[in-house]
Amino acid sequence: MMKFPEEGVTNFVAMTVRDADAMLDFYKNALGLEEAFTDDADEGVTKYYLKFRGGMLKMFAPDKEPEKGRIDVTGISGYRLNTFLVSNMTELFEELTQKGVRIVSPMQSSGGDQKWGIISDPEGNLIEIAGTG
Repeated sequence: MMKFPEEGVTNFVAMTVRDADAMLDFYKNALGLEEAFTDDADEGVTKYYLKFRGGMLKMFAPDKEPEKGRIDVTGISGYRLNTFLVSNMTELFEELTQKGVRIVSPMQSSGGDQKWGIISDPEGNLIEIAGTG
C-alpha cells in the first residue's frame, strides 16, 4: 500500500478569488501568511502564492470576476474548508476577534487540550483553526 512519507509532505491549496486585494490583506494581515511570489504567466489570471509553515496557498485572481459559488459545510459535496494547525489557539482567536474576523464557530474543546473553531475569509470561505494552546 502506498502512503505519504513521514517527512517532506506539505499542503498546497489553491482557490479562485473575486477580490484579490481584500483576500491578500486578510490572509497576510489577519492570518500571518507571507507572500512568496506572484505569477501572471497565464493570460487573464494573476496567481498569488502565500506561504505558511508546512504549506502554500495559491490564489487565482482572474481578470474577469468569477461566479460566486455556494459555501457551506454539508450542503454539497467536495472540499468545504481549509484547516490550519496551530499551537496558540486561545491567543490566535483573541487576536482574530480583535481584528474583526468573522467567527463562524467559536473556539471549543474537542477533548483534552485540543481545540478548534471556524472563521470566514472576506469572500465567505470557511477556515478551521485547530490545535492546542
